Amino acid sequence: MARPWPTVGLDDVAELRALLRRRDAAARQIGLALLRSWTAEDLGAVGARAVLEAAGGSYPSLPGDHEHPAEMMAHLLWDAPTSVPVTDVVRVYLIAGERVRRALIHLLALRCDADGLDGLEFILGPEAPAELLASPTTPLLEPLTAHPDRDRVRALLLAALPRSGWSWHAAAMLLALETTEPSSIENRGRLMVGVGSCVVSLVEACNRAALTDPRAGDGARSEREALSAVLGLLDELREHDQRDVLAAMLGSSDPRVAAMGAVRLVARAQPVAPERLSLIARDPVARADLHDGLRSAHSSDAFALSGIEVAEGELARWLSAVTELGRVPDEMEHVATVPGGDGADDADAVMHVFRFRMNAPHWSSARGWMIGAAGGDAYSCYSAQDEASLADHVAEIRRALTDWPDRRTDGAA
Repeated sequence: MARPWPTVGLDDVAELRALLRRRDAAARQIGLALLRSWTAEDLGAVGARAVLEAAGGSYPSLPGDHEHPAEMMAHLLWDAPTSVPVTDVVRVYLIAGERVRRALIHLLALRCDADGLDGLEFILGPEAPAELLASPTTPLLEPLTAHPDRDRVRALLLAALPRSGWSWHAAAMLLALETTEPSSIENRGRLMVGVGSCVVSLVEACNRAALTDPRAGDGARSEREALSAVLGLLDELREHDQRDVLAAMLGSSDPRVAAMGAVRLVARAQPVAPERLSLIARDPVARADLHDGLRSAHSSDAFALSGIEVAEGELARWLSAVTELGRVPDEMEHVATVPGGDGADDADAVMHVFRFRMNAPHWSSARGWMIGAAGGDAYSCYSAQDEASLADHVAEIRRALTDWPDRRTDGAA
């Protein structure tokens, strides 16, 4: 039941700000508790604008408490997004911190009106300063899928597509819009131009990153992830000629990007020289990507690799994840082929065991050679090779899979 009148005014917000800025932790805890007790129903026009102004400030955090007072204030307005003028939201955005900026972008999207789009175009448009643009960690613009002016929303998303950190979110939303309600031929043509330009820019960024020292980590990881998201949108626009864009990908000095291009060319019945596929497959991770993509495209090229080569790529791909080693091992060697986890002896149910190591200063370099496996249902336990016999390593891998059977996701769990 709505309250008959607002209960939070200027004085209440001023008192809250004073509590949140007190030196003693107890006062700040009281302030946070007060803030948690407020709802959008407590705010009239004056209270909402006061909360918005307060969200542009900074407040010391409490030890061990991850709540962000300014962000909480911005979130408070989400349930009443039209209670504050767009001009005020944009003004506060310019002085707020990163987390509050993200919350304010979502606030503008929640309005689902022309004024909200005006504000978002100011923030996300091609003329907006890049240093003031917050990176999305959640689908901030998702409410716009319900906006009545879809053409204008598409134009906004197309402008956001090349912005650093926004490609994945803009591409995902554009794909959702085109899948549910395809736009006109003219609009899809403009969309293809923007998507093609974005793909080429991301490929160039990956090419530059490929020149850096691999010991520093995967310098192209974020750009490659953005490219993967944009390629989903590119696949939706297959009625347009994409040969130039895919050729740029195929010619990339980043083998994983080249693999993405090769797979799409093959799927579109465009010839790719076997020598080029062999060159891409020299990189173990690109080899696994290439194998998976060609197999999905039902291409016989997917089966031109040996089981050991595919398994090495799968293990290298898993080890290169940020939650594992963070990059491909400096050395990998095949050690043995053993029956798969289910004990079957057919060719498709085997486990390939490898040893691998990282050079200093990587955190795992002190372990020397480590044991890992791929194929069947296997993965790496990061056990040093000299800690146990090969049979004991394999038994430990199988035991770990029994304890955590859902760990495997891509052949090297």
